[in-house]
Amino acid sequence: MKAIYRPATDIEQKRAEQLWRCTLPPASMTKRFANQVRDQVRHRKEITEKQAAFLAVCCYRFRRQLPKELVPESPPPGYHTPSQTRMLLKYNEACTTSS
Repeated sequence: MKAIYRPATDIEQKRAEQLWRCTLPPASMTKRFANQVRDQVRHRKEITEKQAAFLAVCCYRFRRQLPKELVPESPPPGYHTPSQTRMLLKYNEACTTSS
C-alpha cells in the first residue's frame, strides 16, 4: 500500500528541524528518522500520519532538549516510559513461557 502524504503543519516543520538538532543516540532509529523526516519536510513539505505521530513521540521523549512550544503537553499515544516497556516485556515473556 502506498503511503498517503499530506501537507506538514508549521509545528511539524519546526519539530522536524529542532529534533534533528537534538543529541540523539548514534546510529539509532530515532536519529535516522530525524534526518529523513527533516529532509522530507524541508524539501517536499509533506508528511504521513504515521510520521507525524512518531515525530510527536520523539519530541516528547527528547522534550528537555526542545523549546517548550514544540513539545506535546501530554504523552502522545504510543509513548511508553522505560518502566512501562520493561513491564510489558515481562508480561509478554510470562505469557509465552506459561503456555
